[in-house]
Amino acid sequence: MYLGNIYILIATSDSPGLAYLNGLIGHHGRNGCQLYCGILGHHKEGASTYYPVMKRPDATPPGSDHPDVNPEHFSCSLETYMSNLAKVLLSPNEAQCKRQRLQMGISKSSIFLSFQCGQTLGVPKVFRSDIMHLLSLNLPDLLIPLWHSMFKCDPGDAKSTWQWTTLSLPDVHMESTQ
Repeated sequence: MYLGNIYILIATSDSPGLAYLNGLIGHHGRNGCQLYCGILGHHKEGASTYYPVMKRPDATPPGSDHPDVNPEHFSCSLETYMSNLAKVLLSPNEAQCKRQRLQMGISKSSIFLSFQCGQTLGVPKVFRSDIMHLLSLNLPDLLIPLWHSMFKCDPGDAKSTWQWTTLSLPDVHMESTQ
C-alpha cells in the first residue's frame, strides 16, 4: 500500500478560465487582478468594465478615483482573501452580495481551498498569470496600435491630445551605397 499526496505549486489558465479555478470575478472587474494583488481598476463614466492601471488618469469618475499604485506593494495574504471571501459569503441578501462581490473581487470560493494546508502555496498565491496570452496576444494588440496612433477613441476625445501614443522618429533617408 502506498499513500501519496498531491502538491500543487502553480495553478494557471487564461484569465476567463482562471476565474473558475480561483473564484475571483475576472479580469474586467473593479478588483479584477487574477493574482488578487489589490490593484483596483478604473472605468470610464457610465461603463461597467474596469481596466487595471497603475497611474491614475487625470479625469476619473467616482469609484475610480484611487491614487497611483506602487507595484512594489502588491500582495494579498490568505488571511485577507479569507476575510474578503467571508464578507461575500455572509451577505444577508442578493443586493448586498453583489455589492460585496464588486468591492472584494470574489464571486465564490475557490476549489483550491479544499486542499489540505501545505499541499499548495495557498489561495491566492498558488494562482499565476498567463504569460502565453500576455506575450502572444495582448501585448501586440496593445502596443502596435499604440505605436501607430491607431487606438479607437471615444466620441468627444481627440487623439491629438494623447501625448503618449506615438513614437517620434526622425526622418531617415537611406542613401544608396552603389
